[in-house]
Amino acid sequence: MKISVIIPLYNKASYIRRTLESIFAQTVPVFEIIVIDDGSTDNGVEIVESGYVNDVKLLRHDSNQGVSTARNTGIKAASGDFIAFLDADDYWQPQHVSVLYQLRQKYPQANVLCAGYEFYDGLSHRAFRNMHLPKDRGVIDDYFKACCHADLPITASSVCVAKTSLDAIGLFPVDIALGEDQIVWAKLACSETVAFDASLTVVYDLSASRGKEFLKDKTLPSPHTQILTTMLESGAVPDGLHRSLEYLLHLTILNCVKRNLQTGNKKYAFELLRKHELLCWDKYRVLAFVCLMLPTALLNKVFSYARNFR
Repeated sequence: MKISVIIPLYNKASYIRRTLESIFAQTVPVFEIIVIDDGSTDNGVEIVESGYVNDVKLLRHDSNQGVSTARNTGIKAASGDFIAFLDADDYWQPQHVSVLYQLRQKYPQANVLCAGYEFYDGLSHRAFRNMHLPKDRGVIDDYFKACCHADLPITASSVCVAKTSLDAIGLFPVDIALGEDQIVWAKLACSETVAFDASLTVVYDLSASRGKEFLKDKTLPSPHTQILTTMLESGAVPDGLHRSLEYLLHLTILNCVKRNLQTGNKKYAFELLRKHELLCWDKYRVLAFVCLMLPTALLNKVFSYARNFR
């Protein structure tokens, strides 16, 4: 297994050195590192050129084209047979690549390999939580079930995928700007064996992308929900995964309802709750109707204690 690491770079000058150094600190080396400058306007590219010019392959976009296009550029240029993604503001613990190799050795049929991760908010680390994943190491039997009521089983920086598998699904979609990675993981979960190791080998830096928590504009359902719905309707989802994907879509719409409640867009939240075709009736939908009657300030306090409401 030869691993090519793909790093999209867009205005992450404060973090790119840490990200690259985490790769060089691996106990098992990777095959190659590809950094794609996606039209950065800060000095991130200069940092790469001045300190790592002999260690990485640097590709450039003349303008910002989005993370999906940047990842696709890297995949097409990669010489390795497996692709590991690493966002320019995240980093790996030294044993991450070793864990990936061990997974592949134990589950040679798995073309998707992923490891545990932790969140970093600028002050402290918190391990991701997901009771639907193997406690130690194993195959994820129902990826969509693992996406419900918990931290997601896969993040871009924690996954490594066979290049042939990415080619088979058409790489990352470039025509949507939100949820594009979830589409890729979903397609892979429907067509490939996914192996998981619970070791916390990836750090997902929340502080690096923290901005305004919520805008006042209403939040629309993510466009990836429609693509996942089309997958269901077209027969692209194995029968055994239908029910869990349907419920995941339900929870995704409820998360959209939650965000609108938090920003005071109660009218739109009510419209979604009343008639969105992806919603079913469960306790979360009932609770959301109750939340419509609460003041926004109180709602935000409630949600701060109920982080698993999706």
